[in-house]
Order: sequence, then C-alpha cells, then structure tokens
Amino acid sequence: MRREVGPLCPKIHAKLINNMEIASGSQVDWSGGSRWYVCSRDGEFVVDIDSRTCTCRKWDLTGIPCGHACAAILEKRDQPIHYVHDCYKVTTYMSCYEHLVMPLNRKKQWAPVDREPIRPPGWNVARRGRRPKKRRLQLEEVVVKQKGGSSKIKRVGTVTMTCSLCGLTGHNKRYHDKSNVSHEEFFGQEMDQSVQDCGSQNITKTSQSRAKLQPRRCQKSGSSQPNEPQVSDMRFMPTPSIIGPAGAAHGPDVAVHGPDLQPNVSFDNMVEDLQLMEREEQSRMKAQRAKNKRNLRDSIRFRTQQNSKDD
Repeated sequence: MRREVGPLCPKIHAKLINNMEIASGSQVDWSGGSRWYVCSRDGEFVVDIDSRTCTCRKWDLTGIPCGHACAAILEKRDQPIHYVHDCYKVTTYMSCYEHLVMPLNRKKQWAPVDREPIRPPGWNVARRGRRPKKRRLQLEEVVVKQKGGSSKIKRVGTVTMTCSLCGLTGHNKRYHDKSNVSHEEFFGQEMDQSVQDCGSQNITKTSQSRAKLQPRRCQKSGSSQPNEPQVSDMRFMPTPSIIGPAGAAHGPDVAVHGPDLQPNVSFDNMVEDLQLMEREEQSRMKAQRAKNKRNLRDSIRFRTQQNSKDD
C-alpha cells in the first residue's frame, strides 16, 4: 500500500475510473446552485455536488461518485477523485496500522494465576420450563395476569360463527333451521334420532338374517338330456406324414368333428412335422449365409490376386 502513487486505494480507484467511463454518454444540464440534471441511458437523475447526493442513491451509500455524479463533476470542470470519501484514501488506511501491535509470549511463559479458569457456557444445557409460543397475538386477544405472575390469553371475539345460508352471525348452516334452539337441546334431539336410526337398522338386519335363501339343487345326470357333440370351427392344415390309416401314427388319436377335417388326426405328429419344417428352414438359411460368405471371400481373394499381378 505504501507503493501506491495516487491518493486512493487501488480497488476504489478502478471503480472510480469505471464510473467515469459510464458518464461519458450522459447529457448534463445545470439547474442552479450546486444541482445538476443528468440524463443517461438508465434514466434521469438529479445530482447535488455540495451535499454529495444523487437520486440513484449510489453516491449516498458508498461514498464513491456514481456515473451521474461523475458526469456533473466533469461538466463543472472538476476532478471526481476530490469527492471520494476519506475512508478510501491511502493515508486513512496507513493511519489504521500505524500503531504498534504488541506481540504475545508462549502459553508456557504466562504468569500463573490462582483464580478459577474461565470456561465457556454449556451449549447443551436443557432449558427449563415449557416451550415458549411463537404465535403472534391477535388484535382482540386479552392477556389476563394471574396471581403467580403467569399470564393467560383469552381469545375473546376472535372466532365469529357466520351462517353461509342467511349470512347472519351466531350460528352456521348446521343450526340454520334451529337457530332459536339452544345447542344442548339440539344435540339431545340428534342423539335421540341417532338411537332410533340404529334401532331400525338392527331390526332390518335381524329380519334379513332370518330369511333363508333357497339352495340351488343340482339335477341328476339320469334325468338330464345327453349333451350333443359340439362342432368346432377350428381348421387344421394336415401334412402328408399324418394323413394315413388310423393306427399308423404314434400317440393318442384325436377325433375332431367339423367340416373338411381329416378324422383320427394325431396332434403329436403334426407338432413334430412343424418342428421338422422349421429346422429344415433354419438349416437352409444357414447354408445360404455360408455360401454368401464364401462367394464374398473368393471375390476379395480374386481381386487381391489380380492387383498383385498388375503390380
């Protein structure tokens, strides 16, 4: 800091230079006295040089002339560096550290003291009493002080009951039809009505439980009519291996009723034939892929041989 040439600290000097660059595009008019009217890109402002204020309030808060103040000061043919607060000057900074800071010896060299050592307060000490309330008092709440010094809050008039049907206070829509009846009488009537409803429900359940349902009795097989054979709409695609005389196929024969169907068709043989056809198709595709690979390999080999001969 002692090597600084200017009167201001380096960071404050850089901020002042930036504000002066902002002031280059402002239009300044003298209003009279020490007041100036500054029109810049961010609005219109009034600067008072003697009181060191600006309506943007940056000069008031920081003590460094803002861009509007710099424009007015430059229009006045003066230097903005003269209007910076004294706390940002190098002389003030050096005066803060001109006093000697006394060094301390090691802890072993301290003078012994017979007093009790100072200990920090316990941070985990449980707080006595009940937890304080954080709720704020309402406008109409009344605090009543008791004998022991404690206080009790009465919420008088804070809760008002308003009826949503008629708009009157003192009852809600539940007590709208019985607004003249007291709450005790109303609750007594409700209790009697609920008891009656419960009794009627119990009677209904008892009568329903006494009424027995007629069981469904299944008919005997002798009296029932024989079931007619169902006609299947499924059509099988027979293969030559399963078309033949009955008994030539292995496994149980399945008799299928329906139009255009071969009798005594073996289902197991049909599945075996389908699997055989699938295996043949897979082997054929595998052979075709191997053939294509050989042709491609031979063509590449032929090309390489031709290229070697040409070279």
